[in-house]
Amino acid sequence: MDSRGFALYNPPAFWPGSAWGATSSFCEGVAGTEAGQRSRPATGQKVTGTIQPNARRLAFSCVLGQAAVSVAAGLIAWSAAGWQAALSALLGGGISTAGSLAMALVAFRRGTGVSALQMLTALLVGEAAKFLVIVVLFVVVLMLMKVSPVPMFITYVATFFVYWAAFAGQRGGRASAPSGREMP
Repeated sequence: MDSRGFALYNPPAFWPGSAWGATSSFCEGVAGTEAGQRSRPATGQKVTGTIQPNARRLAFSCVLGQAAVSVAAGLIAWSAAGWQAALSALLGGGISTAGSLAMALVAFRRGTGVSALQMLTALLVGEAAKFLVIVVLFVVVLMLMKVSPVPMFITYVATFFVYWAAFAGQRGGRASAPSGREMP
């Protein structure tokens, strides 16, 4: 990543429709900036950024993907081992999905325009809520229900692949921070 340019990471001056333009004091003195013109990186400089305006959508898409994996695992368990294995698989996937839903609801309950500290706090509180929901649901299911533990835990773990797939898809084509070269 080139550190010589202006507004290197998530540069608001480069966003279309941004309130920050060339007339802003934030953009004064930037090479190539004239009145009524947005600032651009100098020739030969590469500006790399991650624009994640849809983080909320991504979080809820992960929840939906986890629910789909849970249902698919339940159907596979039902066809392979019967209804109790299917119920166990659905419960294992449901526990993970409920935890992720709790995290997404808590972390993204506020709209846009929050400070970085507020967002970090919301994410940490969301992770705590997720942990609490998962622990409580596992205790309730294991104490009150007769389940097959293997399908339940396999499906619980299988729902984590949704995160990996979602974030691998988000990373495609980005430059790595240490080298500045495009990632495959």
